[in-house]
Amino acid sequence: MVLFDRALACILYELFIGEPPFFADGLYRLIDMVVHNPVRWPSEFPPLLRDFLERLLIKDPQTRLSWPALLDHEYIKDLVQGMVLGLNTLLSQSLSYRSLIALILPLIFTYFVIFST
Repeated sequence: MVLFDRALACILYELFIGEPPFFADGLYRLIDMVVHNPVRWPSEFPPLLRDFLERLLIKDPQTRLSWPALLDHEYIKDLVQGMVLGLNTLLSQSLSYRSLIALILPLIFTYFVIFST
């Protein structure tokens, strides 16, 4: 799970910023950057998401946020609460079957990505 936790952090970082936290032309240079360089945090990064990702990207695996403790982080709790509220809003509307499926599928996918172990 150690690699999954760091991979999750890198994917979320790249989804928000549009580029990975570390980038290099060669594999050995990339590994060196991951091991030795700090992550660059743009000023527009939301503080709660940054705190979550910083804890997932801690270099020392013994102190890094990991499963299942990451589920207790406020960012995840807020995300899950937002998913539940969004689903309740969708279900209260009069939508066609296809529209409902199109709106619910991303929520289901997010749920499984976050909570699969």
